[in-house]
Amino acid sequence: MNATEETKKLVKILNFGCSANRAIAEGLTGKLKRQGYLFADSVEEAEIIIVNTCIVKQNTEHRMKSLLKSFSKTKDIIVTGCLPVVMNDWISKNIPNAKVLFPEAANQIGNLLRKFSVEEIKTTPPHVWSQLYSEDRLRFNPVITIIEIARGCLGSCAFCIVKNIKGDIRSRSTESILEETRRAIHNGSKEIWLTSQDSGVYGWDFSPKVFLPSLIDSISRVEGQFFVRIGMMTPKTLERFFSPLITQLRHPKVFTFLHLPIQSGSDSILHAMRRKENKKYFLNLISRLREEVDDLTLATDIIVGFPGESEEDFKETKKLLREAKPLKVNISKYTGIAKHKTAQYVNS
Repeated sequence: MNATEETKKLVKILNFGCSANRAIAEGLTGKLKRQGYLFADSVEEAEIIIVNTCIVKQNTEHRMKSLLKSFSKTKDIIVTGCLPVVMNDWISKNIPNAKVLFPEAANQIGNLLRKFSVEEIKTTPPHVWSQLYSEDRLRFNPVITIIEIARGCLGSCAFCIVKNIKGDIRSRSTESILEETRRAIHNGSKEIWLTSQDSGVYGWDFSPKVFLPSLIDSISRVEGQFFVRIGMMTPKTLERFFSPLITQLRHPKVFTFLHLPIQSGSDSILHAMRRKENKKYFLNLISRLREEVDDLTLATDIIVGFPGESEEDFKETKKLLREAKPLKVNISKYTGIAKHKTAQYVNS
């Protein structure tokens, strides 16, 4: 089948998970549209189904697997996102008509659909995977552009499967991020959302190190009327750049929003989770931030039912939330250890 005939097939892209996955799905959509592919309104109508998967939670993994099994074997299935990175064997065994596209190679989606070879790569330098975010990108919300500034992290949290998927921190260059920002503003974006598994360690893999406030400062200097939203970061990282971050949070182009996951109010549970901060550090940090930044909007994450958590530990978590008073709390239930590799699941 030649490329012209292939592009006549109707494609449906299903996206799940975090803001980084949404950015990838936008990149996939834009690439295929530019290459002439047509898009179906429904799964039933589609001949090619692309599923951008998420497995950060165990029940989400189960949902992804059930969804993939539900598709007709007469359809072409492309599985990308997090699932194939750690469960490629499961896909081969249970969805024999599926092809795998590792997220690092998502820019090669056109080659895969045209039956050309695609590299089976699980980790790459940022300049490879960031090729997906070119002029081809099709934003789902025309006024918001999500910019993936890095992949991976420097942590080793006991509950998290994402480290197994994303690996160690790999930061994009400041100039590549600025280029994407300028293009987004030129195309009508009013909000730039910076996203990463841990935005707080952006640039720590550079030599010399670059810190997040420096990136935000560069972005805020781009001409145009827009706002910058800072993505999730580990609370402990802020001690490396607290004062410069305060300066940026006071900038008229930067939202006074921070997403700082604490996960538990019990120091013993935080230690078991292999978290780098304790309750006292977190509460002091929030107090300092609120003293320096007017109208600070704080979001945090909590995991309940972590192995060994007692009723007293749970009460400590509730006490911490009453003291910290975050505007938004993402609560997850821990549900056990994954059967593949050494990864553990956050919850269901």
